[in-house]
Amino acid sequence: MARRKVRLAFASVMIILLVVYGFIIKFKHIAEIDIMSKLPIYQKDRDTFNQIKNDDVVNREPTITPSKEIVTPLLTSGSARKSRKNPKQLLFSYIPKAGSSEIQTILSIVVGGEIEIFGGSEYISRYQANKTTFFKNNFFLQNERQQLKPDMKSSFFVVGHVQAPCNYLLSSWTYGSDGNGNVYKMAKDKSVYGVTPPYNNKEDLDRLTMWLQDNKNMYTNRLTYKYFKTAKWKTDMNLRSADCWIHTEMLIYDLVNCLKRYEKQGGNVKWENFRKIKTKIENPSNHSQCGDYFDDERTALVMDSNMKMAKIFRYESCCVESNTTLPAGFEELWTNHN
Repeated sequence: MARRKVRLAFASVMIILLVVYGFIIKFKHIAEIDIMSKLPIYQKDRDTFNQIKNDDVVNREPTITPSKEIVTPLLTSGSARKSRKNPKQLLFSYIPKAGSSEIQTILSIVVGGEIEIFGGSEYISRYQANKTTFFKNNFFLQNERQQLKPDMKSSFFVVGHVQAPCNYLLSSWTYGSDGNGNVYKMAKDKSVYGVTPPYNNKEDLDRLTMWLQDNKNMYTNRLTYKYFKTAKWKTDMNLRSADCWIHTEMLIYDLVNCLKRYEKQGGNVKWENFRKIKTKIENPSNHSQCGDYFDDERTALVMDSNMKMAKIFRYESCCVESNTTLPAGFEELWTNHN
């Protein structure tokens, strides 16, 4: 009998200790780093451990954009991490004439088929009702005419898209000089467009100057309409309107970074499909480098009108040439093995 009482008393003490321990753990979460930092391997090679830890936590990687040919970090646009039990599907919201077709092509190969979104909350409701079946292996596309609204980010992993001011306006002008685009079609005076490709002779550059005088605000106006016009964002213009940003000048680097974040929150990325991309997909350009078109006068004309928007996206230069840097370890996937 005495032994039985001792066993019962011991069991009662253990139960009390377990309850207390559970209560402490509930209110004091012990992170993996708190344990790992005390292990001998960590003390022996602290730098190696930190490198592994930082490589794993992809959500801490900053979205980047080049500035004066130097890659500088851009503020992250908020946490993209969600439970893997309820992952968001990827939504690519783009602006025209900034390399979006290349991004769409790559997304269709490594994420899935494209579904274009029209409308806001009503479409979101239909999507949420069917997302477990019909939409599982797709990405969503919001075209240039649709505004990005807060309810989009609450339902999707949103990827935004931007380009440097002078690069963007140059692309629009040369596109019109080829006789394309709504801006060209609606223009009353088409004499402000280039005549002889690649449109960098003196006469065409004078035409570019005249075109910029009427269209210099297009850059800010389009980005504001697309990403910042809603009541929630227009008084506090920042990068939180999307989960991740792709800059045309760092297209592959930023796209891979965004896909890593998307995968981290539960999205499906078929990394092996990068092998199916036979070449680095690019639309043929009808112009030479941006710097060939923008002297001090034209640069000032653009930056004076778009300085606030340029600062939001950390563009210090009006023209930024493409940086073909690839993420570490990505060259193997990007190389054509066929």
